[in-house]
Amino acid sequence: MNPVDHPHGGGNHQHIGKASTISRGAVPGQKAGLIAARRTGLLRGTQKTQD
Repeated sequence: MNPVDHPHGGGNHQHIGKASTISRGAVPGQKAGLIAARRTGLLRGTQKTQD
């Protein structure tokens, strides 16, 4: 479920109003969005591969 579609989320507009990450130990009504995310955000740069 997207956090903006949840009743505690952003409502009819695409703004959540709080962080979209949630801990794994949260109660079931709070688990909308990125559950127990290790990291968020855009991955920048490239990774060198060894030949």
